[in-house]
Amino acid sequence: MNQQNGKTQLTADDVRAVIHELRDGEVTGYGEVAAALGSPRGAQAVGSIVRRKDVTPVEAARVIPTTKTRGAWFVMSLLGFESHADSHYDRRRALEEAGVQHRVEGEDVLVPVAALVDRDELRKRLDTHS
Repeated sequence: MNQQNGKTQLTADDVRAVIHELRDGEVTGYGEVAAALGSPRGAQAVGSIVRRKDVTPVEAARVIPTTKTRGAWFVMSLLGFESHADSHYDRRRALEEAGVQHRVEGEDVLVPVAALVDRDELRKRLDTHS
């Protein structure tokens, strides 16, 4: 992380470090990653990093938008990897490779809410490596 004008600037390496703390079958949200890294208002920055080619599609699939739910499921676009279009990945394939339980309904992919690792757990996992 970099400090600039008193604000924490998140980097792809920071986000990747959090993603690598996730175990098989786990996901987390943009805001969860940002908060775990000490930037509670940095969800948009995390989203930007995840959408760029700074992380692999499988890494990107582990960080999901958590704003839209349907019962006990997070709902997102099946595709969602425009920046990784040349890699022939869609979200379903990336989630399968990450061992994340999901189901596909039409153009949507659903991930169970229970698979989410929250900011406190992420922070704890990061602290064990410091």
